[in-house]
Amino acid sequence: MSQEYTFEAFDTIIFGTGITEALISSALSKAKHKVLHLSDKKNYGESKVSFEFVDFIEELIENESEEYENVEITFNPFKISDKESKNLDIKLDSLDVKNETLDTTKCSQKTKQLLDKIINSSINVINFDGVDSIENLEKLTKCSKMYYIENYPVLVKSRSSFVNLLISTNLGQFLEFKGLDGNYIQWDNTCSKVPDSKQAVFSDPFLTLKERLALSKFIKYIENTKLNGFENSLDQEYLNIHNLLEKKFNINGRSLAALAYSICGSSSKKSDVLPSDGCKSILNYVESIGRFGDMAYLYPLYGGSSEFSQVFCRSSAVAGGTFIMDAKTTKIGESDTRYLFEIEGMLKAEAKHLVVSPRYCATILNKAPQKRKTSSHGVYILEGNEGLNANQTMLMCVSQLNNKDLENPVYFLQVPSSSKCCPQNKCLVYAWTVSQNCNSDAYKTIKQSFEQLALSKFIVKTENEDDDTQSDENSYSKDVEREIEVVFSVYYTRLEYKSLEVEVDENIHLPKDEANNFDLDNCIKEANKVLQKINPDIELV
Repeated sequence: MSQEYTFEAFDTIIFGTGITEALISSALSKAKHKVLHLSDKKNYGESKVSFEFVDFIEELIENESEEYENVEITFNPFKISDKESKNLDIKLDSLDVKNETLDTTKCSQKTKQLLDKIINSSINVINFDGVDSIENLEKLTKCSKMYYIENYPVLVKSRSSFVNLLISTNLGQFLEFKGLDGNYIQWDNTCSKVPDSKQAVFSDPFLTLKERLALSKFIKYIENTKLNGFENSLDQEYLNIHNLLEKKFNINGRSLAALAYSICGSSSKKSDVLPSDGCKSILNYVESIGRFGDMAYLYPLYGGSSEFSQVFCRSSAVAGGTFIMDAKTTKIGESDTRYLFEIEGMLKAEAKHLVVSPRYCATILNKAPQKRKTSSHGVYILEGNEGLNANQTMLMCVSQLNNKDLENPVYFLQVPSSSKCCPQNKCLVYAWTVSQNCNSDAYKTIKQSFEQLALSKFIVKTENEDDDTQSDENSYSKDVEREIEVVFSVYYTRLEYKSLEVEVDENIHLPKDEANNFDLDNCIKEANKVLQKINPDIELV
């Protein structure tokens, strides 16, 4: 006996709950459009989601080859110290987790189930030593709900268009942020604060007089060109932001890495960040300093980047939007003006407009987009509140390895328990780098960069020091002998769908996923492109 479905007509059906789709949904619903928003996932955020510990591991297992590749996991604790360091690239498989009979009699049911999934998956378990690893996994699963682990961490600048949108729509009241305590660059085995303001340029003990003058000249340039806009001729004359800084302003070495990577957020020496766009990004960073704290970047508490999607989806629902998560959808027909779908067990729905994120193109349009490797990631859980240093929420960039420049820098984001992402006396550290070719090379770079960072001298400002007194390195140097204990680590490469570059009906809209780790403003631009096609009177301001 066939199931009878209710039928409902909508103005727009949206597939996927990424940030861009959430922005579109919110704007349309507030403009009184009847919106049906569908996702085949249980979590908001699509490819940028936060999970509790057990769910995070299950996400990697269940979606390997679909959204992740070459997952490596280690839940055997190890230590890195000034006295004795362990090369993270060495595999110490003293027990083959895939083939041995394991003693799980003292484990909870949740741990047994997770271990069983790990054993029967294709992910690579390294440094496994039996009893200690199982006991450590039991401790982690016991506190699973106290973790918010992101598969793609995101920071926002406090004067970005995205933050301004949150404020103007009053949606910022539903989110909590923490300003970064520090933005650091690792150079010559020393991790020090990025010279990101006029004051910082002249108080930085690592800059020569020549470097101070070059940085001051550049800061003056971006401030003077703010009103008139940056010249488009820059994009014809210089290859990218790196090329502009080197050739036009004679900025090199640590200063170049600080500007291009830590401040601009460029992902590679061969970055496609145009000079004009790079200058705008740097200016926005400088102007963001001091708006909500001493640093430019804000980090979302609790759910991380998935909270951004959820808050706009929630505003859409309040305005009348209909949401169905974990939906199984089948296209069953279309006419010249309408598209008809069946949502299994729920209803039949038709709409004039479709907004389809790349991952749904194969199902909805019968056109499969290509997947691409975009970035390789590492996630570490560290014992203790100090983390790598100073119990700070901090961004760190490693652009040199063994005193040789990296083609692609490795970014590290440390978030201690004060960021509401992990239990007390624990600390999360995220790592990421561009990866379009060999996963093992990217993992090796991340592991070596993490070890180098853990053994670096950190120069951090102490609480009882005045900015005016910081005239030399020793006046604000805090470098103590430390031992880093890693209780869990995992590495994975993200697979993302390329946007379809094909002709589709004028009422089918294919937004691109333009979010990156340092900027969500492009999501607003992409959402506005779609909104203009659906209704030119609707715009996110």
